[in-house]
Amino acid sequence: MPLKLATYKLPKEPHEPIMDPDRYSLLVYGVPKIGKTTLLNQWPDVFFIATEPGLKAKKWFGEEVQSWTDVRVLVKTLAKSKRFKTIVIDTAEIAYELCMEYVCQKRGVEDPTDADDYGATWRAVRDEFKRTCNALARTGRGVNFTSHARVETINTGGRRETQRIVPALTGQASNVILGLVDFFFYLDYFRDRESGEVVRVMVCEGDEGVLAGFRGSQENKVARFPRFLPLEEDGGYEVYRKGFLGKHSGIDPDKLKASVQTSSVAADFLGRARLRKEEKGRVAPKRKK
Repeated sequence: MPLKLATYKLPKEPHEPIMDPDRYSLLVYGVPKIGKTTLLNQWPDVFFIATEPGLKAKKWFGEEVQSWTDVRVLVKTLAKSKRFKTIVIDTAEIAYELCMEYVCQKRGVEDPTDADDYGATWRAVRDEFKRTCNALARTGRGVNFTSHARVETINTGGRRETQRIVPALTGQASNVILGLVDFFFYLDYFRDRESGEVVRVMVCEGDEGVLAGFRGSQENKVARFPRFLPLEEDGGYEVYRKGFLGKHSGIDPDKLKASVQTSSVAADFLGRARLRKEEKGRVAPKRKK
């Protein structure tokens, strides 16, 4: 509801944090076929805006879209409806490509780089994508996204370079989505040290080598997720919910090791996670009087 200058009064009490995990938005990204779509399909009362045919073997609510016009129709319809609690855009990078095709067609060019307009077409793509995603968020639902993963090389100065795992999104799409979501989690394969089995893991807190994180702290009563959560075939939503509420202890990094499927960047990240755990566990020696 728009604010009216004649009647608006400043609030007397602060807003309380939202403790319903379904009201938050997240991006889950990772290697192909690891279970991103399967995970988010476990959310209760969820509707998919599917940009690729990855749901054939699943029972799901939603529509497969062929164009950005289809996306706009779904967003406007959902805005008028009270059905469904969570919306998933699967996958985000393809949705952005559809948006770019839509804007380019309207402006009479095949690609934004073809338009000699000092970046106006690129800005139009960004604004259209952002406006549509924000329209979904304003419906009061949780809006979740999936994406594939890629490794980017970062020049840290001089001849030094480092690698980082990030979502396979272009700069504009990444800025829009990471500015919208509350949580961004990375999914990868590791090996259980005890059983020797390959396990799927959700990384909830990354570092300089893996982009993963969340908003929240004990101060505002929103619990912190553990760094690693198990990615279970059927119980993924409950694991996420318990992690949100601070009721899941997570996976001890000492119980994991790299598998053949684990990327070298993720393997290095796991090694750093073990070192951080060791450093936290150390007790400083008492000084002699």
